Amino acid sequence: MRVSAVAVALCLLPGFAAAAPAQDWPALVERVAPAIVNVKLSLKTESSFGGEPEESTHEVLGAVVDPGGLILVWNSHFSPNRFLEIFAEGRGHEMQFKVTPTDISVSFNGDPTEHPAFLAAANSDLDLAFIQLQKTPEAPLAAIDFAQAATPRPGDELAAVSRLTAVFDRVPYFDVVRITGQVRKPRTAWIVGAGNATQTGLPYFAADGRPAGVLVTVMSRTRTDTSPNGGNRMAELLGVGRGTVEVGPLGLFLLPADQVRPVIEQARQRAAELAAERAAAGDVAGSR
Repeated sequence: MRVSAVAVALCLLPGFAAAAPAQDWPALVERVAPAIVNVKLSLKTESSFGGEPEESTHEVLGAVVDPGGLILVWNSHFSPNRFLEIFAEGRGHEMQFKVTPTDISVSFNGDPTEHPAFLAAANSDLDLAFIQLQKTPEAPLAAIDFAQAATPRPGDELAAVSRLTAVFDRVPYFDVVRITGQVRKPRTAWIVGAGNATQTGLPYFAADGRPAGVLVTVMSRTRTDTSPNGGNRMAELLGVGRGTVEVGPLGLFLLPADQVRPVIEQARQRAAELAAERAAAGDVAGSR
């Protein structure tokens, strides 16, 4: 009884607050996971130095942002040149790669069924790209609504919902990070830390399920003659999102939802135009 009285007294003291309840991130996974999809990309890569094109296939992640089948993905899957720019610094030569998708397919909710898609739009500046399902879904897809976005503040926790690959049944899971600051140049974006911020191209969510932004790389055109890690670019890049925020002119930040929303609308319009062109041309067999 004495302990209870002390506890009540403490709660009444000015400035005393009970600990905030733990966020229900598993509930977020259940709510959001249907919109997080596995994307299989078959790519042809050509080097500016010549040689035979290289064919490769990768499984990456995307987020459905329109019930009609528009899917957000990381643009660097299709354009690795900003990373090559990092390695080329100070070496006096620049290598460029041209990456062409030859086949794209999407799997939903861990189901192995593959649905053909095509590259609909890309924004290399914002590091965002969009693919569109080739066939209109029979029923509207679960989608992330960026019109209902969260506005986080430094100190807030956010989580990304991701999936494992087919090797582990494409099981969904969450990663928690914290907003630790904000940059304003070359554009306004959030600094994320206190966790593994590695889900590039995917939305990060507030606990209520609203998207706060998308994790992307940002290139600065400001240059210095110093390197925080003695010039070991590979070591620095491997640390990005795992305690390292910047590597030379490249930074990893959360692009706020209000900057993503208009790009989604532009991609939606472009996807509709391309779908109409493909239908008119009778191009329904491939996904290029």
